[in-house]
Amino acid sequence: MIQAFAHAYKPDTRTLTASVRFGKHQRDIVVHGDRVGDIDRAGRPRFSEPAPIEVVPIRYDYAYGGVDLTALGRNGDLLAQFAQDARRGTDLLADTVYHYPRNPCGYGYLMELDAESFAGRPIPNLEFPFDPLTPQRLAVGKPFRWIHAPLPAGWDYQSMAWFPRLAYLGLAPSCQSDGKLPAEVERGWAARDVLSIPPLYQDPGAPLRLEYAQVASPGMSVSDLAPDVYFELRNVHPNRQVYSFHLPGEVPRVTLELAPGRALTEAESHLCSVVVRPVPGEVVVVWSARAPVALDLTEEQMSNLRREVRWTSAPR
Repeated sequence: MIQAFAHAYKPDTRTLTASVRFGKHQRDIVVHGDRVGDIDRAGRPRFSEPAPIEVVPIRYDYAYGGVDLTALGRNGDLLAQFAQDARRGTDLLADTVYHYPRNPCGYGYLMELDAESFAGRPIPNLEFPFDPLTPQRLAVGKPFRWIHAPLPAGWDYQSMAWFPRLAYLGLAPSCQSDGKLPAEVERGWAARDVLSIPPLYQDPGAPLRLEYAQVASPGMSVSDLAPDVYFELRNVHPNRQVYSFHLPGEVPRVTLELAPGRALTEAESHLCSVVVRPVPGEVVVVWSARAPVALDLTEEQMSNLRREVRWTSAPR
């Protein structure tokens, strides 16, 4: 995960590209200054010229998504209203059919491209270079055609309630795919069967798909991250256009007592996650190790099992 802000280093910069490279992976996000929807004299929709950029958060609330409040106001959502009435005192639900399942906290997601929905509305600041936004692409026509909408651009954490994570529990929102694969599948960022996984409530005893536990944005979960990998980020630091570093190159050697009184057993360690925060200059690396233990151990016995961690240099 990359938690960062895009920075412009020259006056009057209106568009730039923020990027991160690690190992053989490169991820780019195009960043625009503030824009709004506009209708030209011929009645055609267009984006206004971007305002100059100073700092833009690289977060999902600045990416494509959100809720079409115009469509919600026109048509309502009986199911969502019923649920909200049952939870009186709560804010507007984030799960109506007019919220974007990939990113309900962004903006720009529309049903119809008309003056009421579009004119004067803020346009997302972030987009992927391979999936650029246009006025026509903001609108999906009907709620169940959300699968055809642009991907929200982000590198941060992804909620379990969003697609595609939710789909790995068999709870993908209803969609009209027209036989088209989701963009995440086409790019290798999601499993090919992501839309056809049986709901977990049909067979509660079935093993869960571990992909649902991936908190990183689509495209940011990789299986080949080395303990000493080199990171290079561009345009995400207030003073350094190129922000680079290596991971420490250390691997934990973990030994565990699997039952009271037994000798320690070595457990394989796994690099779980890396979180990069250029400001304040933090890199958080999380490792884990696991091994099976007897089910009949009490909580106290579990907490008293011995464990040792020794850090060693990663083999090159």
